Amino acid sequence: MIGFEDGRSGYGPAGLLHDLERDPPALVVLQKLDWRVGEPNLPNSAEFFFANPALRAWLEAAYVPDRDTSMFAVWRRRS
Repeated sequence: MIGFEDGRSGYGPAGLLHDLERDPPALVVLQKLDWRVGEPNLPNSAEFFFANPALRAWLEAAYVPDRDTSMFAVWRRRS
């Protein structure tokens, strides 16, 4: 959930970045069209990820775009 417990250690974008740096996945799949149940004004997950400078820098430094669909942006770890 976007920004869940942001500011609390281990949560929010900083907690996600810490987890990604500790255990980098082979693929990063970002959802472009979230369900938006009850929160129509929240950004989609991919928009939120790319709008966060630290998350975006981490992704672009170690991953390359692999596949792009109407629902997902798929990034593959550089070899």
